[in-house]
Order: sequence, then C-alpha cells, then structure tokens
Amino acid sequence: MPRCASHSGTSFGRLGCGRRDHSQNTPPSAFPIWPRRPLGDAIGLRNRLIEHLEEADTECAANDRESLLTFVVAGGGFAGVETIGSINDFLKAALPYYPNLTCEMVRVILVDPGEFVLPELGEQLGRYAGRKLAERGVRRNGC
Repeated sequence: MPRCASHSGTSFGRLGCGRRDHSQNTPPSAFPIWPRRPLGDAIGLRNRLIEHLEEADTECAANDRESLLTFVVAGGGFAGVETIGSINDFLKAALPYYPNLTCEMVRVILVDPGEFVLPELGEQLGRYAGRKLAERGVRRNGC
C-alpha cells in the first residue's frame, strides 16, 4: 500500500554484502544498512524493492521518485556484484507493471573503492564484469 503521506524523502538505503561486515569503515549515514546473509534477508530486500516501486508509481510521490528509485549496494566483491545485478534485473522486469515509471527513472549504483569489481578474479575479468554491469545500466562510484 502506498505511503505517500508518511514519505520522509530519505527512504532509500544502502545494502552491505559479503561475508564480513565492513560498515564500521564507512561514514555514518541517515540511511539504513541492510546486511545480506540468510534467505530471509533476500525476501525482505525483494519486498522493500516492491514497496519502493509501488510508492513511486503513485501520483502523490512524483516529487520523491528520485530517492524512492535509487538503490545503492556497497561492495564490489562476489556478493555485492551478484546483489546489484539481481536488483537491476528484478527492477527492469518489474517496471512494466508500474505505468508511471520508466527505466530512466531508476538508479542502481554499486559503490566500491577499488579500481575494478571482483578483484578476486583479477583485473582483466574484473574490468570485463564492470563493463557488463555498466551496459546493463548499473552505475559505479568509488568511495
């Protein structure tokens, strides 16, 4: 159910991925950091994505769409790249069901301080993976 009346303008969050929590190394934020570990976290994330799409699709949320449709994942390792790719695919598949939203409105951002993603695979494959993410509309920002 849309929550236009209660929307605070700061509803997007950061998602930390991986085996270890490195959030103590990131600056404090007013936005929640959601860990991604068990299946329940994945279901919760999916539900949150749907909530954002449903709210952004309403007329009363027209001014808040940028924040509602911005999704940020921290971490360019295996878990972060897999998560950002899955979020991006899910959102693109869901958008046809939301007539007031377009692909251009959605921002999917991977934040990682490295020169390339997936450093475990080496520079060549990491840069290739980064190019593929960019081709699919995922933006990448360093810290």
